Amino acid sequence: MDAVRVQLAEVMASERALLEQRQATEAGHDRLVTLILGIGTLAAVILSLMLNGMLLRSATTEARLSREVESRNAQLEEQNLELEMQSQQLQEQATELEMQNEELQATSEALAEQATELEMQTEQLESTIRALDAETQSAEAARAAAEVANRAKSDFLATMSHELRTPLNAIAGYAQLMQLGVPEPVPPAHHEYLTRIQQSQRHLLGVINSVLNFARIEAGSVIYDMADVSIAMLLAEVEPLVAPQMQARGHDYACLPCDPTLVVRADPDKVRQVLLNLLSNAIKFTPPGGQITLSAEGLVDDPSEKFAAIRVREASGRLVWQASRLDPDHPAVQWAAASIQRTTGKMPALLPCIGASMPNDVWADMLGMPTVWVPHSYGGCSQHAPNEHGLGSLMREGLEMMGGLFWDLAECPPDTRRPP
Repeated sequence: MDAVRVQLAEVMASERALLEQRQATEAGHDRLVTLILGIGTLAAVILSLMLNGMLLRSATTEARLSREVESRNAQLEEQNLELEMQSQQLQEQATELEMQNEELQATSEALAEQATELEMQTEQLESTIRALDAETQSAEAARAAAEVANRAKSDFLATMSHELRTPLNAIAGYAQLMQLGVPEPVPPAHHEYLTRIQQSQRHLLGVINSVLNFARIEAGSVIYDMADVSIAMLLAEVEPLVAPQMQARGHDYACLPCDPTLVVRADPDKVRQVLLNLLSNAIKFTPPGGQITLSAEGLVDDPSEKFAAIRVREASGRLVWQASRLDPDHPAVQWAAASIQRTTGKMPALLPCIGASMPNDVWADMLGMPTVWVPHSYGGCSQHAPNEHGLGSLMREGLEMMGGLFWDLAECPPDTRRPP
């Protein structure tokens, strides 16, 4: 029993030692666990602090980045708006460019058409230039021929001047000798005939000088021998020159007396020729057996002015071939001027007085129609001369002007109800 007890005591002692050892081991374990827990807790705290710092820095960074992103987003939105506006502007510009392109295409087509027209006009101009060159050559040939004819005419006039003046001077000399009684006295009744022969000789010599003036007119060197001309002597000189024609037509000629002191300043030969032309017209157009009256009077009271009016009247008492004096404000004149201006683009010059002629006398005086003359020429045309000519451009303008007048006359004739 004791052995059992000893064994039990030993067992119990060993168990007690094992228990203590185990408790000591567990206590060591507990201390180790506590240490580990403390270290773990400390490490967890440190790790938590580190994580919190990292998270805080991360949150701060994210916030900053978020703000930067928001700022960039705002900038991007602004840029996007700007891009949209620029896109709209580009679209508008593209539309404008398309319109401009269409306009350029239309302009290009118009220019192409104009270029074609210009080419056609160029061809026409070249053809016209060739025609003008041909006309110029023809005109040069005609001018050369006219110069030859003019020289021949001048030579002829110079020759005839000598050939005609010589016998005329001889006639004058013999008439003067006969009046002086050389070689023997002549009857008193013949003195009047000799005086008329001398007057006719002087007139014919003046006519020859006038013929010679044609050459001077072409050269622009007409000579006027200005002098004081007695109107009374002038009227007396022309009477014997027209007396044979008056007698042949059976006219009764009367030269009314004028102031013997009436004097004008003029070329005697030319004034005499003008007066003879007026008397010749009166003799020609006055019915046989009519009466022709020649008169003269001063136009101003002051004799130093030396202006006079010489009138040739037939039996009715009216002036022979008097010049028409249509008022420039007459409707017919204004209508003609407006028509010419529309056709030519130029305002014509209006002259209130024109020369006398039979058509003018018939229209204005007998029929009571307004008379408007439309001359269209230039100073060098040599009108009524052997080498009369005209510029082609001037002739074309004249045809256009007269065509416009007749066209307007058919569409809208002038109001001529007001008496001229």
